Amino acid sequence: MPTHIAAGLGTANSTYNPSVQATEQTVTLHSETIFEPGLPCADNPTRLLLSDKLDGNFLTSCLGAIQNPNLNGVLKFSDGTTSNYHISILTAERVEGHVVARATGTINNGPYAEATINRLGIRLAGNVTACLTGGGVSNSTGAEVVIITGP
Repeated sequence: MPTHIAAGLGTANSTYNPSVQATEQTVTLHSETIFEPGLPCADNPTRLLLSDKLDGNFLTSCLGAIQNPNLNGVLKFSDGTTSNYHISILTAERVEGHVVARATGTINNGPYAEATINRLGIRLAGNVTACLTGGGVSNSTGAEVVIITGP
């Protein structure tokens, strides 16, 4: 059974370049989640998870599944340390530019190397009618649940 390390809810902002359109295309993502207050880690309660940045690209459009993800992230802790991770599984669906996603990956280095990270995100498009009116979605805001478990 995995060991719980940290879990909690943060406020997330994402940008897409080029903007998500009706036609499927490769989009570059930059997403940052801030945990306020920081999330305490079970093995070291004085170490708080402060933020989670995720960057990369995938194939997407205003409607349907997100495909071919190439995503890497960085967790930042209150003691100044960071952990890099790679997302290996992404299940995500867009509806008129809004997205619900579940991502799973492995932490590569830093605190909790070899641990599993699970992310559950919900994002509302910055322009909620952009996809309905033929425009594009270049940013979104929402929430991210992050769960880290040890091997």
